[in-house]
Amino acid sequence: MTANHLDNITINITLAPAPLQIAGFGIPLLIVDGATSSLGGDRVRTYAGTDGAQADNTAGELSAAALAGVTAAFSQRTSPALVKVGLRDATDAYDVALAEIIAFDPDFYGVAIESRAAADQLLVSTAVEASNRLFVLQSSDADWKTPTLPAAYTALAGVERTAVVYHDTDAAWGDLAWLANRLVFDPDIKSAPWDAAVQGVASYATAPTAGEKINLDNNFANNGLIYGAENFFIDAGVNAAGRALHEIETADWFDARLREAVVGVKTAASARGDKIVIGPTGQGQLLAEISALFQRGVNAGHFISGQTSQKAETITQADFDLGRLRFSGAGQLASSARLFTFNFNFGRAPLT
Repeated sequence: MTANHLDNITINITLAPAPLQIAGFGIPLLIVDGATSSLGGDRVRTYAGTDGAQADNTAGELSAAALAGVTAAFSQRTSPALVKVGLRDATDAYDVALAEIIAFDPDFYGVAIESRAAADQLLVSTAVEASNRLFVLQSSDADWKTPTLPAAYTALAGVERTAVVYHDTDAAWGDLAWLANRLVFDPDIKSAPWDAAVQGVASYATAPTAGEKINLDNNFANNGLIYGAENFFIDAGVNAAGRALHEIETADWFDARLREAVVGVKTAASARGDKIVIGPTGQGQLLAEISALFQRGVNAGHFISGQTSQKAETITQADFDLGRLRFSGAGQLASSARLFTFNFNFGRAPLT
């Protein structure tokens, strides 16, 4: 090669880190029984509509009950983009199956299971408590309609990541349909309440009495009743601790997005050869991310405008020794009204 002076030019290109895989909140998962569904040997099947589920049922790979569940999920007025079905091997407990499904495909947020047995449901409830997911179980136990929790479900008292739907017909799919109905709302855009009209779920065989409804509400067993033109409006939209489910979803959303933001800042800085300096500069970088996330939360209806705050904690010698930056903050959750009281006085005398 002819000699030249191109060796005078040195070019170094640093690529930005690969795009982050952000946590998805829109996908419900149904865990089905391996004794009646095989999924063709797959651990997880993903459906974008009922056609694929119907084909798998025809092929003998998805049970009629599971097909009914998937159909109910896709029957919502705003249909979910995807519904996943995970397989429980016949020899596995449901909590083991959930762990195996997460290891294979963790991209889902809401969980429902085919079993209506309390023992199976409690296993999943315990497992879900250790992850940033929600579990909705459906129960026909008539004791939900009494003043105290059913004996089989006393372990749910105070549990935050499990919600109960009461339905007196086990074959109904109030659990999966409700998940599909609510998770269709992207929490990056809108924080949706969980008291809502759900489609594709039959009314109760025997409607609860007024007293039984009070007991269902007091036991935090969400129930679907007529509300105006809606035949199955699930109220009150709470978890087993009585907390509004949108609050749990907000906390999970904030956790996921803040982790992703910090990872993005750190990996981008490292790719450039820069430090996140333990000092005001580094604090400022992360405070900007927290502030931006709070604003996204306000815009989406997670928090009340003007009622969020964040600060960098004073840096100590321990922080220098550990290579650590610490922050704290607070935000007022945007609550959703479901109870309405009106008082009017009517009389014959003029008001003015």
